Amino acid sequence: MRKIPYKWLALSATSLGTLLGVMTGTALLIALPNVAGDLKAPMIIIIWVLMSYMLATTVLVPSIGRVADMIGRKRLFVWGAAVFTVASLFAGMAQSGIELLVIRIIQSVGGSLMMANSTAIVADAFPKGELGRHSE
Repeated sequence: MRKIPYKWLALSATSLGTLLGVMTGTALLIALPNVAGDLKAPMIIIIWVLMSYMLATTVLVPSIGRVADMIGRKRLFVWGAAVFTVASLFAGMAQSGIELLVIRIIQSVGGSLMMANSTAIVADAFPKGELGRHSE
């Protein structure tokens, strides 16, 4: 069995994490009316469920880079994936609009940790000569 080089594992994991983090920010938009009805929550709370994820991600992503330099990019990425996954599980079990709102804010912290560190992890994994090179 051939061993997959670390650089490709790093690219795959970070791409998947970033995709999930970004997609989760907007995928709920389609289901907002159903979520509001199922949770019997006012529409303003449901709109904040969507907006809180985007707002928290926008605030956190720039500042996480500095923390990652001190603690470690991979460690924060893995913690972000764990927080994101657990928060996603709890978001699916939310019983009220406020509960979902709080869980989505926690989920955005995990998503931010993944998004902020993805590019740096890939840049560290690939040799400088291979970054930005188009494969044929």
